[in-house]
Amino acid sequence: MADQLVLKLPVRTAFGRDDYFVSDANALAVDVVRDWKTWANGRLILSGPAGSGKTHLLSIWAADVGAERVRPEAVSSWRPKSPAVPLAIEDLSQTADQHALVLLLNQMAADGLPVLLSSNPPPKDLGFALPDLVSRIESSSHVTLGAVDDALLNAVFLKLASDRQLTFDPGVVPFTLARVERSLSSLKNLVAKLDHMSLQRQKPVTKRLVGDAIATLEDGGTDERH
Repeated sequence: MADQLVLKLPVRTAFGRDDYFVSDANALAVDVVRDWKTWANGRLILSGPAGSGKTHLLSIWAADVGAERVRPEAVSSWRPKSPAVPLAIEDLSQTADQHALVLLLNQMAADGLPVLLSSNPPPKDLGFALPDLVSRIESSSHVTLGAVDDALLNAVFLKLASDRQLTFDPGVVPFTLARVERSLSSLKNLVAKLDHMSLQRQKPVTKRLVGDAIATLEDGGTDERH
């Protein structure tokens, strides 16, 4: 059977503090990020596994304090606004010009402006070779986002489903959370696939649809069943 036309309906999302759910997995990190005036040398490294919510928390902080955001690979070409503002550097596990990063951190410290940096591994495992950069990293505050727990998965799943106006029986939620990979990024991908397949098949979200969506994602995204 040929694929049915899937209409591109708008998805309502809000990327802000009201949509960042706090649980035991992230409560400490939220408190430390919020209390940015106490960071050692004006710097904080936010680490945690992929999908733990680092990007969302970094985005909230950047919006709250008016920080610019820059990727580490763009550090060498980045120039601050005038007047200078706080800075958020996302994903230090990516390649960065270490000399440029040291100069940038030094300049931000001289200007008395905070810097929030995120990475998957903790600071000691970043593997930087430049002694001056290692020194700056070691002299920064550090907090870790824990692995996503059940309470956080449940809240985020319901929020993502609400954004896409998906409806389902209550039993679908525990069924889904017991089978999806335990990361916020995987959950987001699954809800997007559920939305697509529900529209494509013109059927509500059921346990069977959840199983099919998970299998489809594991197979590379091709759905052969209608």
